[in-house]
Amino acid sequence: MTEVISLDLPFPPSVNAAYRNVAGRGRAKTAAYVSWLQHAALEVRRQARGRIEGSYAFHMQARRPDRRARDLGNIEKCAHDLCVRMGLVEDDSLCRRILLEWTDEAPTKNATVKIWLVSTKEHNA
Repeated sequence: MTEVISLDLPFPPSVNAAYRNVAGRGRAKTAAYVSWLQHAALEVRRQARGRIEGSYAFHMQARRPDRRARDLGNIEKCAHDLCVRMGLVEDDSLCRRILLEWTDEAPTKNATVKIWLVSTKEHNA
């Protein structure tokens, strides 16, 4: 069992920009989200080793891509769902703790997020 998985990923889209309404079909992923998923999945395959079994904590530290006001919680969902999709964790319902923070670094066009998935299995009783 892996205790910690650490990732550096491209800056995710916000939940608001990840989906669009399609007449007669409902919600669909936007082209920007599909592109991000493909790029981020390549990074996960390159960096990740192992899988967190059972409960875990999700910690994400994001560097701003620009100076606009942004809701940090809106970028967590796409990144967290990617971790489930890639099999790094079994299901996000097993997440016991979420910590989100902005870095103090100056904004950059090539902004990234750092993610740590940390096993909390010892807390399962």
